[in-house]
Amino acid sequence: MSTTEILKVIRLRSGAKLPDQATLGSACHDVHALLRNSETVRTYSELLGNPYETPVSDGIIQLQHMHRYMIPTGLSFEIPIGHVIKAYPRSGLALKKGLCLSNTPGVIDSDYRGELMILITNYGSKTTITDGERIAQIMLEKVIFMKLEEVDSLSETERGSGGFGSTGSH
Repeated sequence: MSTTEILKVIRLRSGAKLPDQATLGSACHDVHALLRNSETVRTYSELLGNPYETPVSDGIIQLQHMHRYMIPTGLSFEIPIGHVIKAYPRSGLALKKGLCLSNTPGVIDSDYRGELMILITNYGSKTTITDGERIAQIMLEKVIFMKLEEVDSLSETERGSGGFGSTGSH
């Protein structure tokens, strides 16, 4: 049984594309870059220290290896209370260009009303992102709110406190 939720979205700037579903069976909606000439994109690099601005030229931004970029989408959402938008990488961008979301998944809370920015890291060689290119995919998910209860001990399990690699390799 599937349900449909209404997600309100506004275009903050002209040229912003609404997220779209590639196929009827797609779980997520693709999000597009909004890269306008004479604008810049906030960029981060451990090598260079402080954030800097990378210029957009002819609707294209040049991405350097191991730098992080806050790519604008020109969109803002009104996410229903009790829900969250999660942004995920696109497998094709990871495979073909070495581009991944720096914070996967990216979480957009229901009380955020600013522009959706997609934080991308270039793990490949020098490459580009073009205006209108699909740069991430988003999914609306229900949230299970939790209350924490501090206790003196936890119930025992077969695994216990075994962490990374504790259940074997097969």
